[in-house]
Formats: sequence, structure tokens, C-alpha cells
Amino acid sequence: MKMEASKAVIKNSDMSEQMQQKAVDYAKQGMDQYGIEKEVASHVKKAFDREFGPTWHCVVGRNFGSYVTHEANCFIYFYLKSIANIGNKVADKTVDKLIDMQQKTVKIAQETISRNLTEKDTADVIKKEFDTRYGQEWHCIVGRYVGR
Repeated sequence: MKMEASKAVIKNSDMSEQMQQKAVDYAKQGMDQYGIEKEVASHVKKAFDREFGPTWHCVVGRNFGSYVTHEANCFIYFYLKSIANIGNKVADKTVDKLIDMQQKTVKIAQETISRNLTEKDTADVIKKEFDTRYGQEWHCIVGRYVGR
């Protein structure tokens, strides 16, 4: 999926202009190569780890809240507005993949919760299962009041 046009709008950053440009460039590359938010985030994170040393975090998506702490000169929050030509075939594969992943997620969570582990151990088991299935980019938070 090739981006036809794009423009980055930097909302907040304490990075150097060079690092900001790298973040935008890597995000564009990720969109061109993958188009799936998780894969784009992985692409940006790995590129920053390689170029600037570990450990970076990257969140890609819409409609989420966040509150983060970070090292000085290591934060950027931006929008990448794009016009993309997405064929139905690509969109359908993405939707099918997400539905399959969601079903597997529910099954893994149900099986793990039924084992009556502590919340920490439950999160650990789920994270390890996701790392094995989908790559080592996952975080898992388990608790009674999470998401409320």
C-alpha cells in the first residue's frame, strides 16, 4: 500500500528536528510497507532502537488516550495525515486477520483466567503467548478496574 500524499503535523515534541524527521520518515515507510498499525509501530520502534539505541516505545492508532513519562529529548506526538489507495483485497485480509487475532485473544485469555493465577501471572502468561504468536512487541495489563 503506497501512500499517495502525506503530511505530518507534530503536536508535541522535545526531540531534535533531525529526530522528529526520522520519526516521520520511519512512520511513512511503515505505512508504505505494512499499512497495519501494529506493524507500523514495530517498524518505527525497531528503526529507532537501531539508530538511537534501545529502548523505544511506539503507539500507532486512532481514538486512544495516553499518559506517558519519558526521557528528556525522547518524545514526539504527531499526526500523519495521508491519502492512501487501499484495495478491497488488502482491507479484507486485514479485517480477517484482526478478527482471527481477536478470537484467539479471547480464547487465550479465557484459558489463562480459568487457571486462577494471580493477575501478574495471568498477564505474564498472556504476554508470552502473544510474543510467541505475533512477535515480541506486546504488553499485557490485567486487573479488575482496567479499562473502566
